[in-house]
Formats: sequence, structure tokens, C-alpha cells
Amino acid sequence: MLPWIRQHKRHVHGGLLIVALFLIAAIFIFVRPSMVSAQANVGDTFGVGTVDQSGLALGSQDIRLTIAGIIRAFLGLLGIIAVVIVIYGGFVYMTSGGSEDKIAQAKKILINGAIGLFIIMSSFAITQFFISRLSEATGVGAGAGGAGAGRGPGFESFAGSGSLGSGIVQDHYPERGQQGVKRNTNILVTFSEPIDPASIIVNSNNTCVGDNGQATNLCGPESSPFYGDCFVPDGEVFNRAIHCDQLDTDAVTIVAAAQGDAPAGQPIQASALTIYEDGAARNAYTFTFKPLELLGSGEQNMQYIVDLKPIILRKDGTGAFEGSRSNHYEWTFQTDTTIDDVPPFVTNVYPGRGRNQIAPRNSIIQVSFSEPMDPTVVQGLSGPNTEFNHIIFGDRAVTGEWKLTNRYQTVEFVSDIACGQNSCGDVMYCLPTPSCADADEACAEDYEVLIRTADVINPDGRSFEAIPFSGVMDASGNALNGRSGDIVEHDAGEADGKPPVGLRDNAGNIDIKAIGDQERAEDNMWWTFGIRNTIDRTPPFISRVTPDIDQGRVPGDAPLSITFSERMWYHTLHRNVRVTEHPANLNGMDDIWFALDSGENDAGQTVVTVSHREFGPNGFDLYYFPSIASQVKDAQQNCLYPGRGPAEELSDCTRDDNGNYEHCTGVEENPVRDTSCVTQFNNIVLQPDTDTCLNILRQPEISPVSDQPVQ
Repeated sequence: MLPWIRQHKRHVHGGLLIVALFLIAAIFIFVRPSMVSAQANVGDTFGVGTVDQSGLALGSQDIRLTIAGIIRAFLGLLGIIAVVIVIYGGFVYMTSGGSEDKIAQAKKILINGAIGLFIIMSSFAITQFFISRLSEATGVGAGAGGAGAGRGPGFESFAGSGSLGSGIVQDHYPERGQQGVKRNTNILVTFSEPIDPASIIVNSNNTCVGDNGQATNLCGPESSPFYGDCFVPDGEVFNRAIHCDQLDTDAVTIVAAAQGDAPAGQPIQASALTIYEDGAARNAYTFTFKPLELLGSGEQNMQYIVDLKPIILRKDGTGAFEGSRSNHYEWTFQTDTTIDDVPPFVTNVYPGRGRNQIAPRNSIIQVSFSEPMDPTVVQGLSGPNTEFNHIIFGDRAVTGEWKLTNRYQTVEFVSDIACGQNSCGDVMYCLPTPSCADADEACAEDYEVLIRTADVINPDGRSFEAIPFSGVMDASGNALNGRSGDIVEHDAGEADGKPPVGLRDNAGNIDIKAIGDQERAEDNMWWTFGIRNTIDRTPPFISRVTPDIDQGRVPGDAPLSITFSERMWYHTLHRNVRVTEHPANLNGMDDIWFALDSGENDAGQTVVTVSHREFGPNGFDLYYFPSIASQVKDAQQNCLYPGRGPAEELSDCTRDDNGNYEHCTGVEENPVRDTSCVTQFNNIVLQPDTDTCLNILRQPEISPVSDQPVQ
């Protein structure tokens, strides 16, 4: 071996030099993550906004990953050259014709090519090793789901120990353990990630996706199945069992629980519907299961079990419950003996009712109802060329999307017209103000919104029982009772029926995207408001928390609530508020479940009430760490950055008209001091992120734990 090394000393030295150079390059590129991240995290938000909206095709990948790709490509090119050299050496050898000189030349070429190939492969292996190990340590290359993906400076969405179903189930109705559920209630489930509808729904009506994205029965060999629709061919009478897609009972079972001597029932047959969201992405989050027969009994209350099974898949093909302890999600509810015939009505709107109710143009629009609504009729894209027309604007040019949230009781609209960024670096969207000059911030545009009730089955009676998909209705199929636009609690009264839809022109053509003269009548709901040509950039903060900071001896059923400084965007709350239990899964306990209800107090502040599994079950003394990610946003799409909230016990965090804060955590717009980690134990309030805070709060000197129940 030593003679060979001496003979090829020049090649060996050259090879070692190449390996050393690539090793140094890898270390230089991939180490020092904190310094690089810190520098990257303090960018100019407005500068970023200018680039993002300029239409330039600029890459957003981390520069270290870009350089790593260049190194891989360069090594690959060298490898190809080395292989070509070896092939050339073989060619010289095969064509030497016995010539000693050519044979010697060929051997020299082959040896040099082999040495070069070995050096290149070694360099690639060493570089790849450093890339993989250091990316794991720094979070670089974690993919779109990694911390900070698509975020602004230093932000993350905290992934807690679960909401419902270890976090994959965002919401459902009926609620866990709910009693008094009416027999004609539909079961609603919303997931926090896009779900493959084919893993839940059977395309029993054999429809496919048409050219306009809607369901059609004109399908060919290349057509994609349309999951989650009802389709009635011309001339046929609607029959839910025939014309609607059906629930796959291997994926979701709804069964009557065993009661007394009666065994558990068979899985209930139901139609299964979904709404596709996020525009062209066609993501399915929310599913509606409509039993073909009434639930329960007219003689006694009955318990039901809903089980979401392991075969449910995310859109990317992975199991929805992968990583959870139980690999499924189950809950129960109880029906009473009655039918729900009470119609829903509107309880609150934002902006408020009247032309003197004026909001900035980066506002969202909110409509809250008295009870859970049917997602299939209140969600959809708004605009002149969209199919959705159950909620429309007086101006057909207003485009965007309506989404149902807040336990299915609030529908929210956000425009699709980008108009800058908030402090988290997220794009803000604005309602159009076409009659206002760009610089005229005093100008306000008049707006009108109409919510169309559903057609009732018996127009001559008083019943609000609605024809499916014909307009806005609740989760039991009762049509909206608009009461001439009054936003007050009231008796159900009698159904007046759905007024004629749309605006008729002189030629007799009906424009269903326009508000007709006859539509401002019972049982529709409408209101007017103003949108000012300004953008509000004031960030929200947390005003009050209950239980208080470091409060002890909290009862297991104690209310948990968070009061914000202003009205919030509910959709962002229900994705970014978490509760962590410490220690988790003590003695085999399941993850804590929790669910959110949002509403406004008399001061117009959003109060989030968190229902939850019992605190400290079985007598154990446990700790609970509520956390609110910076991605929660107010009604003007401003995010919670920095994370400011109460800093002291028995004190509310407040802000005066001059922007001065009192009794609040002194967080900064600095990636290492922008997260409030609130406890009275020493001075640890300012932290870089939620994970760091939680790890600190779990320390034994702060949260001492015992595996024995409290006596």
C-alpha cells in the first residue's frame, strides 16, 4: 500500500485537497445557523412586500439549501467526467493492438479516472452527511411544514399536544358529550389539514369533475371522480339515497350505543358531502354526514358514538391520525326525542349595520348565526363568474371567499385583492373602493350584503323545513329566518318563503348575482355598511386570561378564556390557540382535548372560551400552558406580533390612545425577544419562540410534578 501511495503521491494529495475544500465549504455554509437566521429574521417587512407583489419570479428557498444544490450538481458533473475518463481509458486499452505504450497509457488513464471517481464519491458522501446532520439540527430543509415556512421574521405556529384527535380534527358537531341533540341533526366534521375525500366518501352517484369544476354526469375514461356532491338528472325527483354520494362506513361509523339489554346498533347509512376550498387547490376540510333516517327514537333519549377511523387519509396520502396515540378519533352525543323545527337567525355582523358603520378596507366580514349552519350552503367563492350565490354583495365585482368557522356558527369573508403585508409578513387582502381616489383616505364606499334563505318544502305552511341546497339553512335543515334584516333574538314565527331571486332586466333575463328589488324581504337577511379607503395596521394583543397567571388549585371544570384587545378573525383563532398539558399522557391518559367558542363582549373585544377535558383528571396535579401563536389575526388581518399580553396577576394588559402599554409583557420586535413566556417564576418573560418557552415552563423547579394523585 505504501509504495502505491508514494507512486501516486501527487494524485492522493490532490484528492485530499479536494475533499478538504468541500468539507470546509460544507461547514462554512451549514454551520452558524443562529447568526444567519437572526440576520434573515430582521428584514424590512415593507421591502419584502414590495418584492412579493411585484410579479418577479424570485426563489424563496433558503440560500444554504441553494448552495447545497449547487455543490451536489457540481459533484454530479465531476462524476460524469470521471466516468467518461474511465470509459476512454477502456477504449484506449481495447484498441491498443498489443502496443506496450498504449497499454501503459490506458492503465494510467484508468488509474487516474478511478482515483478521481473515488475522490468525487467521497466528497459527495461527506458533503451529504454534513447537509443532512446540520439541516436536522438547524431546521433548514424541514420542508413546507417546518417552523417558519412561509412566515415572517421569527414566527411559528405552535404545534401543541392536540386539539381534537391530536390536532387533526379541528371541530365537529354535535359537540363532545352534547345532550339534547335533535333527531334531524346532521353530523359535521372539520379537519385542520386537507383530506382525501375518497377516503371518506363513496362516489355512489358516479359524477365527475366538469370543465367548470362542478359535478357532472357526462364523464369519460379520463374524468376525475367528484366526491361529496348531490346530482339530480333532469326529470328526476330528488332522493338523497340515490342522488347524493354516500358515507364510507369503514372510514366513519355512526352507531347507537348499547343501552340496557339492547346491543349497539349497526353503522348508520348517511349521505356524505364536502365543500372544496382554497380556489384551484380544491382542498376538502369540512364534511357533512346526513343520516338517511332520523337519529334516535321518539320514545327515549339515545346515545351515539361517532368514530373517525385510521383509514382516513390526508390529501398527500398519509394517514390522518398517524402519530396519535389511539390512531383514530371518537366522541359521543345524546339525542332527545324531538325534531328541530326552529329556524336559525343572524345574531351579529361586522362591520355593523348602517352606513355610519365604517371599517377600513383591509377588514374581513363576519356573520354570526344563532346555531350551527349547514357548511354546504354558506361556504364558497364570491365573484361574477362563481357558482356560489347564497351570500352576495350589492357590487358583483367584490371577489373573495366565504368560510364557515367558530363551531359552524360564523361565516367570514376575506377578499382576494392583495394590498400589502402585516407585521408577520403575511399578505393582507382589501375590499375594493373603486369610487375613491388612491390617496383619498377620507373616502368611503357603500356596501350591501344579502343572505338568501332557502326554499321551504311547504310554502303554504309555517314550517321552515328547507329544500336541500336551495339557500342558507342550519345543520338540521331549517331555512334562515331573516326577519326583515333585524339582528335581534326573536320567536320563530311563520316561514314567509324565499323571495324571487335576482334582478330581472327589461328582456326578462334574471341576474342571480345581483340583489333583486323583491329580495329585501322576509326571510332573507341584508344589511349595509361603509368601507373607508384606509388600511389599519394596529396589532392586537391579549387583554386578559382566565385562570390567572400561575393560578393554583384550579377546579377540573374551570372555564378557560382569553380576551383580546379588539375583534378578531375567528378562522385564525381556531387554528392557532393551543393548550399543553404537563406532564402529558401521565399513567396512560389520552391527550387533552379542547375546542374554542368565540364571541364579542360589550366592549367589542373578542373573547375565546375554551371547552376542554377535565383539568387534572383522576386527582392528579397537572400543569396547563395555553399558547397563542403569532398567526392569530384581528378583523383587519393584523397578527399578534409581538406576542404581548398580561404580565402580572390580577391585572389587564391595556393600551392608551397614544400607543402606550400598561401591565403588559415588554416584548420586542426582535426574533430572540418577541414571545411572551409568562410566569411569576424569575425573569423569563422574553423568549424567542413557543417551544423554548414550553421547555422552560416544564422545568422541575418551575413545574414540579408527581405521578401520584393528590390526597
